[in-house]
Amino acid sequence: MNLRLLVPALILTPICLGALWQLPKIWRMKADIQRPAATTKWWPFSEALRESFLRGLPVGIFGCTALTASMALTAVSEATHGSTSRVAAAVAWNAFLVFVALMLVDLSVTLFNRPKFVVPPATRDEPGAIALSWRSRKHRSPRRSRSD
Repeated sequence: MNLRLLVPALILTPICLGALWQLPKIWRMKADIQRPAATTKWWPFSEALRESFLRGLPVGIFGCTALTASMALTAVSEATHGSTSRVAAAVAWNAFLVFVALMLVDLSVTLFNRPKFVVPPATRDEPGAIALSWRSRKHRSPRRSRSD
C-alpha cells in the first residue's frame, strides 16, 4: 500500500468535506471570509490578487476534492487486484484530469474572471486580477526622478 498517497488523502478528506459543506455559503458570498485589508498580513500578494483568489475559491474546492479522490483511488488501486484495481486506477486518472482542468479554470477565474458561470453571482461583474493590477498601477502617482 502506498502510504505517501493514503496519508495525505486521509488528511485532506475532512478538509475537503468541510469546504464542500461551506460551498453554498461561499457561492452566495455569505461565508465568514474576512475582507478588510487590515486582516491580510499573512497574504504576501496584492489585494487585487486576494480578491480574485476568493472569487476562484469554489472551483478550487472542487479541484482539491478531485485531487483527494485521485490520491485515495490510486492507493485503492495499488492495494487491490483484478477488475477493482483497474476500475480504481481509471477513475483515479480521470479524477486527476478533472483536477488539472479545474486548476486551469481556477487560474482563469483568478486572472481574468472568466468563465462567468463558475464565478459566484455577486462577483461576476468585477474585473480579474490582471485588470485590477493595471488599474492600481494607473492610479498611483508617478515617481519623481532624481536629476542630480
